Amino acid sequence: MNSSVRTRISASVISLAVLSGCAAASSGSSGSSTTIPNALTIVQATLPSAMKTSSAAAVSLGDDDVQELRSGPSFLVADANITELKTRLFSAGPTDFQFRLKSIDSRMDELESQAGSCVSATAQEWAVPVGTSGIPLATMYFQCSFSVTGTSGVSDYKIFFGKKDGFWYLAELQINSGLETGSGEPPTMAVLAKIADDSTTVEAYQISLEKISGTYHTSVTQILANKTTMIFEVSTASTATSSQVASSGANMTGLGCGVQMKTDGTNIFGSGVFSQATSCPSSATPCVLASDFGSSGTCTSINTFSSVAMTRTALSSAGAANVAKAIIVDKTGMPSVTSL
Repeated sequence: MNSSVRTRISASVISLAVLSGCAAASSGSSGSSTTIPNALTIVQATLPSAMKTSSAAAVSLGDDDVQELRSGPSFLVADANITELKTRLFSAGPTDFQFRLKSIDSRMDELESQAGSCVSATAQEWAVPVGTSGIPLATMYFQCSFSVTGTSGVSDYKIFFGKKDGFWYLAELQINSGLETGSGEPPTMAVLAKIADDSTTVEAYQISLEKISGTYHTSVTQILANKTTMIFEVSTASTATSSQVASSGANMTGLGCGVQMKTDGTNIFGSGVFSQATSCPSSATPCVLASDFGSSGTCTSINTFSSVAMTRTALSSAGAANVAKAIIVDKTGMPSVTSL
């Protein structure tokens, strides 16, 4: 990854480069240590090798292993749609969700020694202001919050987390100090996650917000991973077109017309419009082997989705950008919890 891209990522919502070692201000006494399951570990257990080549994989697997994966299956005649999805969501860069999940884990690992002082309290419900955006994670529970300081270009950065009924809930909310003037870096973003305490499942959402020519735009990515069934799904879309991005480092996925992908580790099935073009082209439903994107797979058992079929039209019609602002900036309905 070149230095300019790494700089952009390190300033984003949950950048590993910053979060694993940044200076943060906190208050409150330390309590007994507790164990918070790692999201990336669950996700990568369900991913085929070719989809683990993000910057997070470089941390988890080692650079030599990642280089081997990058040169793994020959993509000379690969399916263009699956290759585009891999490039946008499973490679190092501002939309690399694995990198962000890794930095969630790093931050929560740091907080484990303090979490015991508050997670024993009654969990407070957050009715997430999702409106009709289609985001299913409409209720979360928190007992603790944490304020992160010292991130350049960020006016507000808070982490909320808690545990209820066998699940951990996490919300990381970062606001770019230049949001209202159209600055896209570091992006204004949220990560909402629900992680099973037994480390079997992850449900996560990566939501960005930009103001472009006076209009708010959002990009939403949903991630589902089940280590028991070995199924991984991702769905993403954006209200922005290819010409409505504040900067080249902004967190729009490049798949804004709307795409879903599902894999059982052996096969990969995709559905949607693999583009962020102003005029969305025809949809496609590729089915390939996870080990060779140029060979047809067998997808009859994975050609339906549990994730939401997001599209640009649907997100725009539902006012998803206003939903993103309510979640990240306004924190509408966020309960008062113990501050660490």
